[in-house]
Amino acid sequence: MLQVFFSYHTMAASLSSTDFDVSRGLSVPTLLKSEEFNNRTAGPQIQSQFGNNADGQVVFASRVGKGKRANGDISGAIVNLRAGEEQNIKMTAVDGSWGEKNASRFQIVDKVLLPPLSCSQTVHAADDKRLTALNGALIKAGLWPALDASKNVTCLAPSTQAFKDAGSPDVELSKDDLSGALLAHTLNEVTYSNYLRDGQVIGTLNKTEVRVRIIDNDIFFNNAKVIEANVLTNNGLIHILDSVIQAGGKPSETSTGTSTAETASATSNGSQTTSSSATASPDNGNSAGRLSIDIRILGVLVAAYAIM
Repeated sequence: MLQVFFSYHTMAASLSSTDFDVSRGLSVPTLLKSEEFNNRTAGPQIQSQFGNNADGQVVFASRVGKGKRANGDISGAIVNLRAGEEQNIKMTAVDGSWGEKNASRFQIVDKVLLPPLSCSQTVHAADDKRLTALNGALIKAGLWPALDASKNVTCLAPSTQAFKDAGSPDVELSKDDLSGALLAHTLNEVTYSNYLRDGQVIGTLNKTEVRVRIIDNDIFFNNAKVIEANVLTNNGLIHILDSVIQAGGKPSETSTGTSTAETASATSNGSQTTSSSATASPDNGNSAGRLSIDIRILGVLVAAYAIM
């Protein structure tokens, strides 16, 4: 586990505070490549941005406003890091230097990062009440083993309230019909929110398609709005939705703008929620551009208590 710790706390590129100053956030590969925690492949978008060796598990970084944190001798831009188990970490971008010619960076985090687990383990460990109905539906349909074993998937997860609003299909549908509906909510690729584009069409494991819409700062899959983006799993990620996806559905006028109360209060462990509004402004890519990767040029996340 010590190797897992160091691998997931080492980014596969030397990033400074300005690299995180992007409106849509940043999916950053680490050196964690063990299949137990990284049952996915990098994909062309991350490879084009970080290089061919960027095949380790990611953390998702999003700048917290423009504020800076000062704590004794530690000060710098504040960045939220999403790790495994729906964990949110506060990173202070101090831009410390180390290594040959001081080419590598280190930043300070306030907690030890938890590596992503399988989809079922993530849902159970996160204990997010918004995922209770989804868990029950996947158990009823008998899909957890297949979903956990699949590589490179995105689970579009209607919230517990969304299931209720749709007439409780998790209860009312037969096992076969429920299985088909859940597979229609499972994308056949990993879709970190910063790479999504307005109008993008993505296939599902039920051989249907959904269309991405980006309106103001909100992300939609057909009619369903993302209320919690980038819940990382070892084989991809989960986006929590405010609605069950309708075939051919489009965003309604009432679903844009301010998120519902569920968005702000439903993370049961008290951690900061990460709604799509923090990461989904439709600009053209991340300012970090392509970042060359060299084993001598790395970004290391250092737990604050280790140096204080």
